[in-house]
Amino acid sequence: MPSSFYRFNILSLLFVLFTVAINSHADEKKSSALKTYTAVVRHIVDGDSLYLVGVQKQIRLWGVDAPELKEPGYFAARNALIKKVKGKRLRCVTQDHDRYGRIVARCFMAASNNKLALDINEWMLKSRTAKEYCYFTKGFYGYCN
Repeated sequence: MPSSFYRFNILSLLFVLFTVAINSHADEKKSSALKTYTAVVRHIVDGDSLYLVGVQKQIRLWGVDAPELKEPGYFAARNALIKKVKGKRLRCVTQDHDRYGRIVARCFMAASNNKLALDINEWMLKSRTAKEYCYFTKGFYGYCN
């Protein structure tokens, strides 16, 4: 009788440890998905990607599809983003990570005169230098057909 009692307790303990491990991994994944980075923009890659000071990974603007190098409009999109955010402090909220390991985020810049923060992703769409990436946004910004 004691051996079956101990076996039951060991199996119960293993089940509890397994459940805790799975839940902590899920919580870790969830918290990393919502991580926020607040820093100054140090480099603009193109019209939908940038680097922040102190953040090694590239940040890809969620829901923004700007022209690639050698496509018409590349320099207009890149220059618009440079003019708007280069050297400015942004708060980027992670939405996902892409297949290239980049952080996919919505980025905001504090507005002056006590206005709400400016959504940089939406600003790029309003500037007409980039398009809404409707596959991912499902029309979030309202620029999908």
